[in-house]
Amino acid sequence: MRNELTLIRDMERILPRSRRKFVPGETPLRIAQPLFDREDIRIFVESSVEMFETSWIGIGHYTREFEDAFSSRFGGRKALFVNSGTSANYLALSSVTAAMAGVAGGNCLTTALTFPSTINPVIASGLKPRLLDIGLPSYSVDMDEVEGAVDGKTRGIVVPHILGLPQPAAELRHLANRLSVFFMEDVCDAIGGSYRGRPLGSYGDPSTFSFYAAHQITTGEGGMLLTSDRELYRRARSLRDWGKTVTEDEGEYAIRKLEHRRTSRLPADYDARFIFDTKGFNLKPIDIQAALGISQLRKLDQFTGRRRENFNSLADGLRDRGADDSLIIAEPIGGSDVSWFGFPLVVEKGLKRGRVVSRLESRNIETRPILAGNIEDQPAYSRSDFTRASKLTNTERVTRDGFFVGLHPALGSEEMDYIAEQLSIAVKL
Repeated sequence: MRNELTLIRDMERILPRSRRKFVPGETPLRIAQPLFDREDIRIFVESSVEMFETSWIGIGHYTREFEDAFSSRFGGRKALFVNSGTSANYLALSSVTAAMAGVAGGNCLTTALTFPSTINPVIASGLKPRLLDIGLPSYSVDMDEVEGAVDGKTRGIVVPHILGLPQPAAELRHLANRLSVFFMEDVCDAIGGSYRGRPLGSYGDPSTFSFYAAHQITTGEGGMLLTSDRELYRRARSLRDWGKTVTEDEGEYAIRKLEHRRTSRLPADYDARFIFDTKGFNLKPIDIQAALGISQLRKLDQFTGRRRENFNSLADGLRDRGADDSLIIAEPIGGSDVSWFGFPLVVEKGLKRGRVVSRLESRNIETRPILAGNIEDQPAYSRSDFTRASKLTNTERVTRDGFFVGLHPALGSEEMDYIAEQLSIAVKL
């Protein structure tokens, strides 16, 4: 215990050094930066020490506690912790389509403004992406366009909440129910946000989340699948664990006879823990990731609140300086409470994004394009079998003229004011 306490104290000394005084133009203002405190350090160290004491690094009680805490936040829906948000998406689509007829040749409505971790599982599931445009400044789909994109081959709807901005999840859920197709929410950018009074992730079935280091809370790498469908959960759990049999008792493995599940070629006494019901993967996390997740989840509301403060501070700073005439500032659809991932902007009035971005980068303000832009334009998808639901006017504009800057909780009002100042100068050069 003494060595453990010493280690915790040593790590705590790092905290003040990780929050150095801001020096304009010298201190890097990153797109994303995890924020850790003593609680994170304590539980991470305790779980690490336990790992060495027990000689077990895989899934354990921290994973179950994290899944339970996540489930509680979403009204008791089943939660499954995996090694990344991308894995959560693959499991979600694989689990949905495994029990669905007419996958081959079917299509899935999704946004053209997206990221590989959203579009690739759609393609891998055998569905053909049917691409939707987004609106500006909301970055959300238009329900009239969605309705018009539906045809006899539509099997599902998959939408990411882009940079935290909510999609019209209630309306999409209603449409999916009416059409008897699945609706999946990709909440990887948006945990902590809500729409019409309900958390993002509570509309989709399934819904997915990411805890990558850049997101609102982090486990380093990691993701979560959320569902109210017990059978979908069982399929996802089996697929996560190589395709193993999952028992009824909350997914725990047990040695028991499963005569109705066995093939005639397996001995009657074969260990049920090594019966494989399907061709699965290994997408499991490790327990120390879950331990950090437990601590980070407790601070989600705090982090989300700080991100909203930073968004408002930067937006007000740009408007006060008149820079909003040259920039499209994001505005969520009505009924949204945004958990901002970043601060998206689109240049206007003939401005060149490259010049604005170069100015910011030269002043130590990191920038990024908005996701992968129009996914059709990426080299990896040049031969992909996509169809367009409409002209992708706004998607193409964001691809050409859009970028975002950071607003994570490690930044404060001083940093946001500096970003506003430098952006205002950049658009007037």
